[in-house]
Amino acid sequence: MSPLSALANLELLIVSNDYFTLKMFISAWRESGRRLDSTPSISCAHDLARNRKLHGIVIDMGLKGAVEFISQLHATRQDIPIVLAFAGTLFEEKAALAAGANFVLQKPISTDRVFDLLTLGGRVQPPQRRAFLRHRLVEPVTIISDGLQYRALISDLSQSGMSICSVQMLQPDVPLSFSFALRSSLDVAGQGRIMWSNGKGYAGIKFDAVRCSNMLPFPEWLDKHAVLLS
Repeated sequence: MSPLSALANLELLIVSNDYFTLKMFISAWRESGRRLDSTPSISCAHDLARNRKLHGIVIDMGLKGAVEFISQLHATRQDIPIVLAFAGTLFEEKAALAAGANFVLQKPISTDRVFDLLTLGGRVQPPQRRAFLRHRLVEPVTIISDGLQYRALISDLSQSGMSICSVQMLQPDVPLSFSFALRSSLDVAGQGRIMWSNGKGYAGIKFDAVRCSNMLPFPEWLDKHAVLLS
């Protein structure tokens, strides 16, 4: 399945005042046959985000108010779209991640890479060789490794680890810490290690220690919410 065919049921908003960026996305999106909303204005983006059921937002961090826009999405919406920011400087990249962007790409950006990441909401599950008791979900996770902070998306969760997809290429056998919040308002944090990764941005993390905000042992909580995936 091509990225565009996978995006056929999604609604996308592009927030940028760069003519060539908008033209590039409009041209590429036309192939999917879906409607693409675009605006160079942060205030218009706020209106569209309030009144449309958006699945993905691509925003230029060079726009004044971009950081506040991302932060407000997290403060005012329950169904937060996947937010993909593109940055021209390291400062913009860090600001986007701190505000809650799921992914940050450095300029110049590629529509193929953007569309690949935006399809995660519909098909983030990498192939599995056998059945596992897992909790299948798409939730942001913060990864800290070697002093650097990354944002990624969880694709599945088990008692012993999780699969993620990240813009950054994470190397196997690397220790890390992680934190994420589940829709039940459960905050989870812990330490683990990268066990595998591939060229498509997927990686598997094995848990060494996990802590839950409700003080319930993590395996016990997961047993009550797990689904069988094959």
